[in-house]
Amino acid sequence: MAIEKGQTSGNATSYTVSNADKLSLEISASGGDTWIGVSTAAGANIYNGIVKDGSSSDEIDAKDNKTVSIVVGNAPVTTVKVNGEKIELAPTLVKQVLTIKLDESGNDSSSDSDSSSANDSESAQ
Repeated sequence: MAIEKGQTSGNATSYTVSNADKLSLEISASGGDTWIGVSTAAGANIYNGIVKDGSSSDEIDAKDNKTVSIVVGNAPVTTVKVNGEKIELAPTLVKQVLTIKLDESGNDSSSDSDSSSANDSESAQ
């Protein structure tokens, strides 16, 4: 799995996750409480709540959604992990909006089918 940081515009930053089949989030706070809102690209709420200082959210499963938006209300004390990997937040902005997109073009399941079809053609020769 790889997470690529995209463009930042104001308090909004985009990230692309590749070589993964789903999006799973975990939010933790250290040094203060943080408010978190997670929604789908269509605006449907997935998670909305406060993560207390010294604690973490449960795993937030994006289910079948390929793009999620995370609004972080106290970014300097917040750690955001996507599929277990920490992403970098701007250290000076209190409120941040993160857009996480799952890039399925290079995920493991498609490469598995490619390699099996290559093996079939070799055995046919």
